Amino acid sequence: MYRIGRWGLGALMLLLACAPGQADDGDHGIRAGTNYKEITTPQPTNAPAGKVEVIEFLWYDCQTCYVMQPLIERWLAENRDRVAYSRVPAVTGDNMIYFARVFYTADTLGVLDKATPALFAAIHRYARLLDDDDKLVGFFGDLGVERARFLSVFRNSTTMAKVREAQVMNRRYDVQGAPTLVIDGRYRIDPTMVASPDAMIEELDFLVKRALKKKD
Repeated sequence: MYRIGRWGLGALMLLLACAPGQADDGDHGIRAGTNYKEITTPQPTNAPAGKVEVIEFLWYDCQTCYVMQPLIERWLAENRDRVAYSRVPAVTGDNMIYFARVFYTADTLGVLDKATPALFAAIHRYARLLDDDDKLVGFFGDLGVERARFLSVFRNSTTMAKVREAQVMNRRYDVQGAPTLVIDGRYRIDPTMVASPDAMIEELDFLVKRALKKKD
């Protein structure tokens, strides 16, 4: 996980961005190895023709992920015609498994789109503790999910199987924490590579455009 406090080091990160690195044509100062990483073994994508796959690896207990959500949603509203966007739980340690189970439970129950912003707000805006099954039952009850239904999905083996699949994906993309953005199965961005949330969006936009040019 990356804490939002690291962006207080903005001046240092901007300085690092000027360090020698592999430049791209028309790179706007965005450099491979400094502002984003090229994935050693590019992964296949499922994006339809004319679109670029973007995967967000998130963790509900991550404050930086919470800060990024409105920026990502605003960017998506302007770019859905050129990206195939999906979210996957970041699971880089055992402490992240719990909320990965929450993610896939919400997905199976058909409430993921409602649950994701509500979970971020509950944890980071309202300091609501959601660290055991009974507290989660109350949270999902507010979304209209009955207790028995929630617990059945949250505790079943299928949900854990999905978490294990997410762990495999995290390793394939060399995810180090949350949030991480993977573009076109080739490029990876995380907050250790950028000076601010806005810079992360700028680099996302740059890499999507770059990937689209390669498809032309």
